Amino acid sequence: MKKLVFCHGLPYNKSFFMPLILSLEAFYGVKSLTNSISLADFQQDKSTSSTEDNSFVFTEGAENQIEIINLDLGYFGDKSVVGEDLDGAICVGHGLGFNKLLDMDVKWSGIVGISTLLQFVSDTESSRKIENLENSLNDDLPLALKSLVARLSGGMVLNLPYPLADINLIKADVQYLKNTDSSAILKKKKLPTLFLHGGKDVWYNADNAKAQLADYNLIMNESASHILGYAQALWCREQIAKFIDSL
Repeated sequence: MKKLVFCHGLPYNKSFFMPLILSLEAFYGVKSLTNSISLADFQQDKSTSSTEDNSFVFTEGAENQIEIINLDLGYFGDKSVVGEDLDGAICVGHGLGFNKLLDMDVKWSGIVGISTLLQFVSDTESSRKIENLENSLNDDLPLALKSLVARLSGGMVLNLPYPLADINLIKADVQYLKNTDSSAILKKKKLPTLFLHGGKDVWYNADNAKAQLADYNLIMNESASHILGYAQALWCREQIAKFIDSL
């Protein structure tokens, strides 16, 4: 059985990955209740047991069964905790979620980065983007998040509970994104990797992705925007399933 651990990026919640997760479950013949875990709480205490029943039910006799854990960074207060040994799992991170997963003290068997970079602030343009984001968060948080999501999604409407946003947590992760460079840790861990990126990504510039990820397995979807895992779930599932089979 393959275990997959998902983590969304800024400024989403666990629902962001549901189109991709449901596509993977259908592909592998799995009927499940998608489990969830707070990444922050997991990092603090791996021994904490689950407070809710999120057990999985698998199709009898199905091959290549998978178990899915969908992490939630808690930007909108939606946190749940499970005691889980993740060693040997494959992690799938969108944007900042990739960097967060890579930072965890887990022996991953493989890692998938969707619409992500090893280092976001790498040039004048990215520095300007993060500075503008910081300024907008100070002015009007819900409006800033709506504007950011609209920009990242290419105009698609994502129903997120913006009024519930935790401004301190979001600001802290903006700083995390601003200061993170995952190049050294990825080289040290020497993991099988797959990176998926959209050619029309306005947040994580496609040219920067090609430069930073040149030494890794990078597959571009030239017509896609930033939210690959949401808007191009089927395409992502096809690439991830091939990656899983290669491990």
